[in-house]
Amino acid sequence: ETALPGFLVSPVTHARLPDTASGQPRYQATLHVRNNETAPGVARLRYRMGREETQRFGQPFRVDATASAEVGLVTAEPLSEVWLESYLSLNRRPVRLQLIDEGEALGMAPFAGTRPSAWQPAPTTGVVVDDLDAGFSVFVESSETSVRLAGTTAGPTPDQELDQGLPVYDRSDNPARLDEWARDEQPDSWGEYRHTVVRASAGGGEHKAMFTAELPTGGRWRLAYYLPDLSVQHRRDGRFDLSVQITLEDWPDDPDALGSYDMTLRAGSAFDATLDFDGSAAQPGWNALGEFDLEAGPVSLIVSNRTDGQVVVADAVRWTMAR
Repeated sequence: ETALPGFLVSPVTHARLPDTASGQPRYQATLHVRNNETAPGVARLRYRMGREETQRFGQPFRVDATASAEVGLVTAEPLSEVWLESYLSLNRRPVRLQLIDEGEALGMAPFAGTRPSAWQPAPTTGVVVDDLDAGFSVFVESSETSVRLAGTTAGPTPDQELDQGLPVYDRSDNPARLDEWARDEQPDSWGEYRHTVVRASAGGGEHKAMFTAELPTGGRWRLAYYLPDLSVQHRRDGRFDLSVQITLEDWPDDPDALGSYDMTLRAGSAFDATLDFDGSAAQPGWNALGEFDLEAGPVSLIVSNRTDGQVVVADAVRWTMAR
């Protein structure tokens, strides 16, 4: 088939089971996996227990098209990290799962394997624009040139890898020279199947990213900005991704250090406001940018690469009606 599966995953609930007859501890991990596409797919869990560095793998399991499965895992120690690996799918990369500790479950029977489930993810609240959505774009703006949509200033080189029109971020490159936008696979970022951000190192502010949403009604709207935990990175074959870096004098001590953001909110021809946002003080997840009285129609949040930190990250914005 030409179609691919696409997996959505619930948080992992984790509970202490009664010990075995020989006194060995047991822990139950349970999650739901939904394949929201028209092609069946196969996935497996990758996890770590306690403080160990060794990556362990569960048995592969099948999830039919537009169906859900409940997955159970019984371990001898509490889980410290869980990922869903989905082989060939729209997710492309492993999905990092949230762990929720439910304490003791002394009356629960152990469950290991898979069984059918009716689980579906909760609908998204509000109007969300992700960096992979049609409402996201990047452009270059300066006093000498008019605004023009572009992936980079000069355009990609013939051998440059692109991801939806933008260069793929390479961690082996010197961040001080990456003032143009590039797309980065970031497991802690917002996303449906894929989890990516668009990032640029600190620059003069001419490189800009824009999130454009269509507000269905006029009223008072609340705007939030999503920031991932950049310290979370993908692993391969049980090890962290590694890249060889050449030490240069201008290489930042922390290329992922966030600072102040240069943000502008525009709605039609009558609304144009500068927003204050300090990425160094923000928390991973949704961060409030304020409430605004707006009419129905398009509204755009524009983020430039000007910052007093080392990097600017554009991931997703969310509009919700203020209550």
